[in-house]
Order: sequence, then C-alpha cells, then structure tokens
Amino acid sequence: MLINFRKLFTANVIVGILGLVSLTLVSRELGAAAFGIFAVAVSISAFVEQLSGFQAWQAVTKFATEEREKNDPKRFWKIVGLGVALDFIGCFLAALLGYFGVLVFASTLGIPQQSSAAVAFYMLALVFAFSGTPMAVLRIYEKYDTIGWVLVSVSALKLLLLSIFFSSGLTTNAALAIYAGTMMLQHLTFVYLLARIARRDQRLLKLSDLRWSDFKKFPGLLRFVGSVYLSATVRHISQELDTLILSAASGPAIAGQYRLAKQYGSVILRVIEPAQQVLYPRVARLVTLGQFDTLAALSKKVVWLGVGFSLILIAAYYFVGSHIVSIAVGEEYNRVPMFLGLYLVALSIFCCLFVLRPLVLSFGKPDAILLIYVVATVTFLLSYYFLRELLGPAAMMIGQIAFYSVWAVGMVITVYVCWRSKIRDATAASDLDSDALKGP
Repeated sequence: MLINFRKLFTANVIVGILGLVSLTLVSRELGAAAFGIFAVAVSISAFVEQLSGFQAWQAVTKFATEEREKNDPKRFWKIVGLGVALDFIGCFLAALLGYFGVLVFASTLGIPQQSSAAVAFYMLALVFAFSGTPMAVLRIYEKYDTIGWVLVSVSALKLLLLSIFFSSGLTTNAALAIYAGTMMLQHLTFVYLLARIARRDQRLLKLSDLRWSDFKKFPGLLRFVGSVYLSATVRHISQELDTLILSAASGPAIAGQYRLAKQYGSVILRVIEPAQQVLYPRVARLVTLGQFDTLAALSKKVVWLGVGFSLILIAAYYFVGSHIVSIAVGEEYNRVPMFLGLYLVALSIFCCLFVLRPLVLSFGKPDAILLIYVVATVTFLLSYYFLRELLGPAAMMIGQIAFYSVWAVGMVITVYVCWRSKIRDATAASDLDSDALKGP
C-alpha cells in the first residue's frame, strides 16, 4: 500500500506544481479582471460536472472490490459496465447544463457578453468527462504508476501549450481552449486504458447489453450511488459554488483571487487525494474481512501523519510561504495571501482526519456522509451570510473553516458509532460459533 501511495503522491505533487505554474502564468498574463472570468468558467465547469455526474467511481470501488475478493469476474465487470454507463449519462447532462447555464446566467455571474460564448463552448468539453469509473478500475488493479504518468504528462502538455501562447500573447479564449483540450485528452486516455484491461481479461464492455434490472443484482448499489452523489454535490457547494456566489456578490476580479488562493491550497488536497484513493480499497477490504485490529492500527497511523503534516504546513506558510505567494502572484492579486492563509487553516482540519471518509464509506454509511455535508454546507452558507458585511470577501474563507469543523465532528461521531456496531456484531458472531462448536 505504501508503494502505491508513493507513486500517486509523487505524481500528484508534480501535477500540483505544474498546475500552479500554469495557473500563475495565466493569472499574470490575463490580469485580475480577465483572469476572474477564466476562474468563474472553470468553477462553473467543475460544479455542473459534479451536479450532473453520479460519482459512480465510488460505488465501483466498493462493490467491484467486494466481487473481486469473491473471485467473481462476471459480476465485477457487470458493476464496471454500470459505472461506465452512469459516467456517460452524467457527462452528457453536464455539457448541456453547463452550456445553457452560462448563456442564461452569464450577466448574473459578472461574465461580459463578449466572453459568454467562449465560456459556454468551454462547457461542451464536459461531454468527455467520463473517466471516473476507468480510474477506479485502474486503482483496483493497482495501476497507480500508470495513473501518475497520465496525470503528469497531461499537466506538462498544458504548461507547454500555455508557455507557447504566453510568448505570443495569451487570451482568455486561448486559455480556455488549452484547458478544455488537455482535459478531454486526459479523460480519453483513461477510457483507453480501461479498454485495454477489459481486453486483457477477455471482457467486452457492451453498454447496449446493460439493463436497468442489472442494478437489482447488487443490493444497495443504487442507494449507495444516490447517497454518495447527493453528499458530493452538497460538498461541492462549498468547493465550487462559493466562487460563483462571490463573483455575483463582489465581481469576477475578487472571485478570481479567491479561486487562485484555493488553487494554491489545492496542492495540499493533491497530496491527500492519492492517500484516500489508496486507502479506500484497502480499508474496504479490511472491513469486509472483519480485520478490525489491523484497521485500527492503520487508521491511527494515518491520523498522526495528518496531524504532523498539518502543523508543519501552517508553520511553513505563516513564516515563509505567504511572502513567496505575494511575490508569485504580484501586487494586482493582493488578497490572495490572506485568502490562502485562512484556507490552509480549513484544510488542516481535513488533513488530520481524511481517513474518516474511506472508513464511513466502507462501513456502508453514505447516508451519514450526506447528512454531515448538508449540515456543514448550511453552516458554511450561514457563516458567509452573517459575516460578509463585517469581513467582506474573507467571510467566504471563514465559512470554509466552519464547514470543515462541522464535517470533522460529524465524521468522528459516525465512525465511532459504526465501529462499535461492527465490533459488537463480530463478537456476537464469534460467541455463536463457540456455542455451536461446544454442541448440545
């Protein structure tokens, strides 16, 4: 597991650095006003992708892993096929929703009329955003080095293209075209890699053979998909819709600085993301096998690593990092260091306890995650609403801190209750087995 983590960790750090360099080039070349439009376009794309997608990869990770442990390839690939079908439906809906959403709400979000057409066409690239299930299968097959190479290669290509246009004059339309093109290339590459695995296993993914009744063959699958989708959608209100709310309230220029700060902070999430992706199949397997002592040891180790990482992160930023960021973004983006400092406080809470989400999903409690995210999101929105007049745009980042604080409390309580229940069930089953062995 550590080998897989190192592979994805290294790749995500490189991708994060390349992404920050790319975004810094775009922000410095376009200026605060034009970059704000670009940032709003990216936020709309991410939000509608989540709103229309079904997060099928999470269900595939859980249910397909269970079938693979049972050595049932037919049911394994049936689940993969269902996941791919949901991905295709979701990306088609996302493209339509994004395109028409921009045309209708462009003025509300502060997007000038001369830029609305380009932003709308950028949304059409979402029709290729169907790589969720393929990446889940690659992780199940432990092809983490392959995932890393794809992510790094696409990020390097994006930076190269931006650098070429940077020397000749980068425009908002050109930046959107480069981001859309590289995004499509990445998604198509993962679909091709899934097809190679299926062909190697002598399996043919024929989506035309799938029926709605196939979902009934896997009890709990549809409910799991629905709960995960709702919880992830609610969570994205604080991750993507926040930029759009700020753009409507304060203008794209301020929203662009807010988005830029979050992108700098996203390097931290890129460090955590591979850990979650590696942990989830491992945690799901341990829960399925009932190896709770091993699971407890693993969870404690991950939590302590997260605490140490968070402390180092906060100290490094406030002593050195804020000055580096100020130099990197320039005087035109003077709010970015403040935004980023607050965002890192919120992210440190998540870093300490990121193992909790794989645990709750493996316990089969996606409904609990949904409830937690609903409460956390309401807290986030109320925090911004009541503090915006006092703190201005900074109130949005205070809302992020409130969101992750509520999330942490809810997840800890859920894991504690589920863990106690699983241990109690395992003890009762062990007692029954002992009584059976004793006989009458």
